[in-house]
Amino acid sequence: MFYWSGFPFVRVVLFFILGILAGIYLPLPAAPIGLLLGLPVVALIVLLAKRGSWQLRYNFLYGMALSWVFLALGMVFLLQRTETRQPNHLLHLPSANYYVARVVSGPEVKGGYLRLRLQVEAIAADGWRPATGRVLAYFRLPLRQSPAYNDRLLIKGAPFEVTPPRNPREFDYRQYLAFNNIHHQQFVAQDAWLRVPGQQRFDVIGASIRVRNYLAAVLGENIHGAEELAIAKALILGDKGDLGKPVREVYAMAGAMHVLAVSGLHVGIIYVVLLMLLGQKQGKVKKPGLVAVVVIPTLWLYAFVTGLSPSVLRAVTMFSFLALAQVFNRRSHTLNTLAISAFILLLINPYMIMAVGFQLSYVAVVGIIFLYPVVERWFNPGNRILRLVWQITALSLAAQLATSPLSALYFHRFPTYFLFSNLLVIPAATLIVWGGLGLLCLGAFSSLLATAMGKLLGGLIGLLNRFLHWISLLPMADIHNLAPTIADTWLVYGLLVFAFLYLTAGKVMYFRLATALTVVLCLNLFYAGYRSRHLRQMVFYSINRGWAVDLVAGRRFVSFADTALLADREKRAFLVTPYRRFYGLKPALARPVRQQVAGLGEIIAWQGKTLLLANPCLKPTEMPPYFDFVLYRAGQSAAKCYQDQILLRKFVSDEGVRYQVHNLRTEGALIVDL
Repeated sequence: MFYWSGFPFVRVVLFFILGILAGIYLPLPAAPIGLLLGLPVVALIVLLAKRGSWQLRYNFLYGMALSWVFLALGMVFLLQRTETRQPNHLLHLPSANYYVARVVSGPEVKGGYLRLRLQVEAIAADGWRPATGRVLAYFRLPLRQSPAYNDRLLIKGAPFEVTPPRNPREFDYRQYLAFNNIHHQQFVAQDAWLRVPGQQRFDVIGASIRVRNYLAAVLGENIHGAEELAIAKALILGDKGDLGKPVREVYAMAGAMHVLAVSGLHVGIIYVVLLMLLGQKQGKVKKPGLVAVVVIPTLWLYAFVTGLSPSVLRAVTMFSFLALAQVFNRRSHTLNTLAISAFILLLINPYMIMAVGFQLSYVAVVGIIFLYPVVERWFNPGNRILRLVWQITALSLAAQLATSPLSALYFHRFPTYFLFSNLLVIPAATLIVWGGLGLLCLGAFSSLLATAMGKLLGGLIGLLNRFLHWISLLPMADIHNLAPTIADTWLVYGLLVFAFLYLTAGKVMYFRLATALTVVLCLNLFYAGYRSRHLRQMVFYSINRGWAVDLVAGRRFVSFADTALLADREKRAFLVTPYRRFYGLKPALARPVRQQVAGLGEIIAWQGKTLLLANPCLKPTEMPPYFDFVLYRAGQSAAKCYQDQILLRKFVSDEGVRYQVHNLRTEGALIVDL
């Protein structure tokens, strides 16, 4: 029998999270939320006053009232952290001619732009007025001098609201930014900004970024090879700015992408090794004072030198609470300690619950807590080396089982050789992290020793790269284009939970529940396949400076697009691929009939319909009525008459055959069911 009394903070954080999610997806005005909070507080006071006479009969009401309080508190904290509710937010003010903002992030290079996050302080619109809001600003490169963290800038122009996705199943970048309280963007010309004087204040994050930049320079002086240096900076300092797409793809296919983001793995490595160096064991700390003085400050020092990124702060907070539980000799379940760290982080920023890194970090640790002991008992080799190999394998398997449903939901792929790759990746990452920290320390005392350490690290990283590249070339190294829904993800997690409970408790009820969820999941997948097989569609995508059309029949599609889009794999993956992935569409073997007609354009006949890819300057009033669809292709030439993608769709009215106009650029993509 499960009792909440053994996991009080687990219940607290679960209801707090439910309140946050309710505030995000069921937004309510402040008054009803205050009522939701006030009623359970009053009920709790009444219950406490009647505790003597009601304690046995209505004991369950205390837990219900307390859970209700934390659910309402989740909504309240979310409300308090939602900047758009402030009356002087940019969303509620007129368009600005100029505005003053402070840089609140480190610089990132994206294409030909430098990307920064700005916190607005004032705008000029019929006079200067205070304002608030965050802007994602792109400064065109090259710049004479780059803005730095905490700089105060005067910028010409008005930031524009982030637009919603315009294509089916496209990643909702607007929502992603909104979870970070960013609702505006701006592309800033080279001569449209300048620094302005302002109060210079000490900022911990700014100091952390400067320290990280200095340490990155130390690594650059001692590690040679652009690829090796980029990976060293990512592994040791969490700076992924120099990582190229080929490297990211190789690590993702080999199931080692987690080592390129400084997070729970890296902080856990430092935590475990520190305990070993101090002669302590995880769960059996004999010198709690030593742990308090050495381990916890070292973890936070590491967070400082890696730029105090959100992922590192999450991991350091998590392991700090685990260490504190041991320092105070608390025998509470690790899950309780984990819940406390999550609760503290969500109190600071409730929107953190929507961060993929937050979800993956905590799900991975929960998976390790529960699944690792079960998996580790499957095999007990007598040889010490084999036992270590099996423990690494069991750890990787537990973490992968826990995170795979979320990874498939967000990243649409599954690396099949993750167990094999992690046998080398985890020990190598441990050596690289600690070797890199040693190099940074040696750099202050001996350049000769630092250079020697740099060569060793460069060689180790080179070997790791070659190993992972070999794995990425193996057959079926990566199952990609997975498209589970949120419902599928919950079903898989439910199946994993009940399967785990059955394996550990042995109760038939858990087996039946796991079987029921398996049946529901299979029915859901069967319905998705049935729906895909009966598709008959024309999909007209909304593409900036380009165009694309998919002709869909069953689970096959034929695509037509401009040459620039065909050459840009990343753009296709962002705009076009999500819809194909959702329905499991594959390229058709046969292509439809195409014919070039002088003066009109290119005609495509398909499924009894005719589509004209029109010449740019053909007027809609001159369009012959025998085409079902006419698409004016944007981006064909500098002399085109239509700057937007215009789609004409034939319809019959009392006045005869007419065309309905759909502007793909402003109205978004159009899906036509046939």
